[in-house]
Amino acid sequence: RRRGPLAVEEAVDYVCQVARGLHYAHTQGIVHRDIKPRNLLVDKSGTVKILDMGLARISAEATSRPEEELTASEKVLGTFDYLAPEQAEDARMVDRRADIYSLGCTLYHLLVGKPPYKRSSALKTVLAHREAPIPSICQARPDLPPALDAVFRKMVAKRPEDRYQDMGQVEMELQRAVGRREEPQTVTAAPRPPADPELASFLQHVSGKTAEASRRGPDKPAAKPTGRPTPQERLGDVPEKPVAGRRRQVIMAIGIATLLTCAVLLLAFFAGRQRPSTEEPGRIDETAGRGGQPHGTGQATLILFWSAAERKGATLKIDGQPQDLHVASGDAESLRLPVAPGQHTIHIERPGFEPFRRRFLVDPGEQFAIEPTWRARKD
Repeated sequence: RRRGPLAVEEAVDYVCQVARGLHYAHTQGIVHRDIKPRNLLVDKSGTVKILDMGLARISAEATSRPEEELTASEKVLGTFDYLAPEQAEDARMVDRRADIYSLGCTLYHLLVGKPPYKRSSALKTVLAHREAPIPSICQARPDLPPALDAVFRKMVAKRPEDRYQDMGQVEMELQRAVGRREEPQTVTAAPRPPADPELASFLQHVSGKTAEASRRGPDKPAAKPTGRPTPQERLGDVPEKPVAGRRRQVIMAIGIATLLTCAVLLLAFFAGRQRPSTEEPGRIDETAGRGGQPHGTGQATLILFWSAAERKGATLKIDGQPQDLHVASGDAESLRLPVAPGQHTIHIERPGFEPFRRRFLVDPGEQFAIEPTWRARKD
């Protein structure tokens, strides 16, 4: 946008790098669905990075400016100026050929300086993608080779079956159109997609650097540097620094999520250990006692998983002392009772049921959970 249309060699080189990277993504079953200049970042060496996988569709699965993006059934379809006709109809059914269409629109923008179907409204733009004649690159820029215009027109054909069927073909035909003789690099399917080095290092550290991870070699990028000392810039006007910040935020978010998950698992584990096994009513669990001596002065908490419906007409005693069920804190499903550290005995009587009695031991600050079990009286 700042520099205007690019030189043909530069634009084709960028688009070929994107095609190479998308070809790899497609072999992994990933369709980007939002290819546009603003989602392409060029570093100082001339290497293109594909950004914003937020709309990517994986395998068979199918933010926003009101004048540029379309939402239907809570699924963002993509940016109007680069949207394939079939993607506007059903974003869940698109395949790699939708990315080929969007890349063709991106090629036009890089060479001409504007999208191919810019209209006064979003609806008119969508309809133009479907119905308007395909514009000619050579008409806008007579200095471009006709072969390049032919490649562009095939990339943005209205019907997916009339386009190139994979990004490998796109790269090869673009190379030929500008007179290059070298064959494009073939990207083969790999066990896993290329990872961000910082993210891979972080995940390897979290997993304890497993043997499998140590056997894997460093990931290779999908697009190689061209050696051109092009200033680092995003083709859609965004510098690289915010992307690095976003990467760090992603890594931090993953780390925080991992720690929270571990904490939840540990809490669930210890809660499971603390909850006593059920026993017959009227019996006392003698194994929990350890002399009845307090272990400290900090207050502990007894949690009774006892519904409000079962408390009607019932009496509760702890160490022989009646407890007021109406003032005890809790909710409809449980009660929370403060107790001193040490050994205690809980005794509950409920009309129509055998008494429930349990002996338990708590440490300072501990939360101990009991779920009473009930057996109907036989008399």
